[in-house]
Amino acid sequence: MQTEKKKYEQHSNFRKALKLLRQGKLTVAEIKQATGVSAYYQNQIRRDYNLSDSAKISFSKRKEDITYKVITLLKQGKKSSEIETELGVSKQRISQIKQKVDQYKLI
Repeated sequence: MQTEKKKYEQHSNFRKALKLLRQGKLTVAEIKQATGVSAYYQNQIRRDYNLSDSAKISFSKRKEDITYKVITLLKQGKKSSEIETELGVSKQRISQIKQKVDQYKLI
């Protein structure tokens, strides 16, 4: 009797996503961009294959790095559109960082 395939196993890039999750070097967003496998399915794969949550840790670290870079570029007088292009960060994220910068008077 064959077991039924999990839904995420039917995804064309399942094996690629599994390999990247095992390596633990990319964030969830980066894996989604590279493979098209959603964060939801990545979490299921991680759970079913007993993989660590290193991607979540990497995501937190990357978020801190991006925030620091955005603040640095804002201090240099760069416009949001320039930062968006240079870092690949959404306008919404830049706006959120700007609000915190203004709120806490970081610049």
